[in-house]
Amino acid sequence: MMGCLSESTASMLMVVSMFFSGMIMPLVVMPGWLGALARALPWSATLQVPIDVLLGRHSGGFASALEFQVLWALILLGLGRAVTGAARRKTVVQGG
Repeated sequence: MMGCLSESTASMLMVVSMFFSGMIMPLVVMPGWLGALARALPWSATLQVPIDVLLGRHSGGFASALEFQVLWALILLGLGRAVTGAARRKTVVQGG
C-alpha cells in the first residue's frame, strides 16, 4: 500500500501512528478526550496496551487487552475485504 502513497503522505502516516501508539508520548499522559481517543484507536494495541498489561495497569488484564486487539483486527480485516471487493468489482473487465 505504501507504494501508492507519496513520500510526504507516508511520512505523515508514520508520525501519526507513532504518536497514537504511545511511542512519542505515553497515552496515559494525554489529556481528556485526546487521551481517550488515542487509547480507543488500534495503534494503542501496538505499544501502550502491552506495556500496561505488563505493568499491571490495564483494567481488564490480559484477556481484555487481547479482546481489544482481536476486535480491531476483525474490524480492519473486514474493512480491507470490503475495499478490496469494491476495487475488484471496479477493475475486473470481461470476466477477469
